[in-house]
Amino acid sequence: MCHTKEEAKAAFDCLTAEFFSHYSLQESRELLWFWFKATVSGNYCRLPHLERDNLITFYEELDQLVETVWNLHVQGEGALHA
Repeated sequence: MCHTKEEAKAAFDCLTAEFFSHYSLQESRELLWFWFKATVSGNYCRLPHLERDNLITFYEELDQLVETVWNLHVQGEGALHA
């Protein structure tokens, strides 16, 4: 997906605002740790349905954020080589 630098920055601003309106830094760290422990210990399937749904939503939003950061990174590298 190709974006101009301005489009990538706007997407980043929007997604970071949306992500952090749902999850604080502390909550993000706690969810990542909880998710890691649940999957490594094999307890994920034993979690209540709502907790599994919350982890899946967190993953999906985090994935969008990582993609946007990647696009900004790629745009930044292009600017360095221009």
